[in-house]
Amino acid sequence: MQQRSIDQVLHDFKRLPSGEIHVWSSALELDSESIGAWEAVLSQDERCRANRFRFGKDYVEFVLARSLLRCLIGSYLGLEAATIQFVYSPFGKPAIHPDLEPKGLRFNVSHSHGEALFAFSHNREVGIDLEFIPHEWDGSSLSQHFFSSRENEQLQTLADIEQKQAFFRCWTRKEAYIKARGEGLSLALNQFDVSLLAEEKAALLEVRPDAQEVNRWKMQDVAVKSNYAGALVAEGQDWNATQFRVTTKDSKCSSDQVKRESERGQKRESENGPRSETSARETDKPT
Repeated sequence: MQQRSIDQVLHDFKRLPSGEIHVWSSALELDSESIGAWEAVLSQDERCRANRFRFGKDYVEFVLARSLLRCLIGSYLGLEAATIQFVYSPFGKPAIHPDLEPKGLRFNVSHSHGEALFAFSHNREVGIDLEFIPHEWDGSSLSQHFFSSRENEQLQTLADIEQKQAFFRCWTRKEAYIKARGEGLSLALNQFDVSLLAEEKAALLEVRPDAQEVNRWKMQDVAVKSNYAGALVAEGQDWNATQFRVTTKDSKCSSDQVKRESERGQKRESENGPRSETSARETDKPT
């Protein structure tokens, strides 16, 4: 995974070619004194959603993930992070407001236990998922309820330690596919099969009832820390993914940059009223 600044990446790739997907990872850690500047970059709706989290760490993760998302989008589009507006599909999938992005930049986000993944593509739907793998775990009831018969049969052939890894490979691949489709829970997890064995390449194997869906999407794992699992899904077979690491000290995502932008955003709000998002909301699940 390459540790490079956003400026360097966008200079080398000349923004984002149609056959390239950028995957950014970041730690979601910040001292309490700095969180205010990041929070101020968010819209009024996003701040309300952040305030729903009962635990401090979930609050910090949400604020940082949304703020970093705004910083990354702003870097791709040449916009201030605080000016970005989102619209939402009927199932809650976010997109950049068409007035701000007529060129088709698509994105997806996932975060879990202090880590985040951000995926960006050009004119192709994309989904990404990240899950923390706990030391103590028993997912048998979850797999029986959510996984397909084929996937459950494969899980039962594995030893306990490998079964846990396979479960999270399966779960993140399924979640990434659902997020790429953007249909939320209207698409049941047991309506399709994914690969899950360690020796198998990440793949969408079968979708019921539309068998052609398999050819529409490409799936691959994402390199993450050893106690996490990550997966990426995007439309088409003609793309490659490149991973980068971004930090809150990056030139386009530094606390000083965010503070300046938040001050400009607050000035605009005092003149025009608070910014809000439109259409259906995302779920408040931290990931």
